[in-house]
Amino acid sequence: MDLILASQSATRRRILNSARISAQFMSPQIDEENITKSLIAEQALPRDIADTLAEHKALKISRKNPDSWVIGCDQILVFEGEIFGKPASPEALKTSLSRLSGKTHRLITANVIYKDSKPQWRHISISHMSMRSMSAAEIDAYIEAHWQDVKHSAGGYHFEKTPDLFADVRGNWFDIMGLSIGPIISFLNQTNTTAPFQTPKLAAVLGHPIAQSKSPLMHGHWLKKHKISGDYFAIDIPPARFSETVRVLFDLGFSGFNV
Repeated sequence: MDLILASQSATRRRILNSARISAQFMSPQIDEENITKSLIAEQALPRDIADTLAEHKALKISRKNPDSWVIGCDQILVFEGEIFGKPASPEALKTSLSRLSGKTHRLITANVIYKDSKPQWRHISISHMSMRSMSAAEIDAYIEAHWQDVKHSAGGYHFEKTPDLFADVRGNWFDIMGLSIGPIISFLNQTNTTAPFQTPKLAAVLGHPIAQSKSPLMHGHWLKKHKISGDYFAIDIPPARFSETVRVLFDLGFSGFNV
């Protein structure tokens, strides 16, 4: 199957790789900011904005690759009717985290598939993200530690690196990561003439600190060698929030953990 992901996202690439799906990765280079502003001015619904952006990306790549299946995807964060973009500065991130603290926001993830410049399939998921209450000192410490990593992320966080920011999450891990791999696989398997693709199983090693762990490298090697659809992460969880965060990860679809 000739498949292209209209994205250079390392996270989305990892999801496809963990599902043992071979694909090319191309950046569509669309003007997301102006498209979004235009749709907001037209009072488009947030889910329609995400869907339109995903469609623009898929269509642009599909026009140049008409025989390929092209996946376009986009994700937006919505809180109290407002779309949160990438923080412009540490001060802007402090303001947005102060607003999100102790509240629930939505992540809207849109995926579309094009072929020969025509839409073949689309899917929208909504994840409800309840951030725990954070003091001003906690927010300052978070920004100091993570600013360089999160300044290009909507809302100013990478869920996979700091899930302890959240007291409760209603959704699916892959939707939150920006690629709804389960529904995508269901569609691709309708046209896939070889062995059917499978949604990856998830596991992780948990600790604090945990960055030094070689477990993901070792488990990743064996998963790939034996062509097992799955992924294994190292996730840092501060001890004070360990139980709560493990519950959140289980709710999102993790099969188990090493500690």
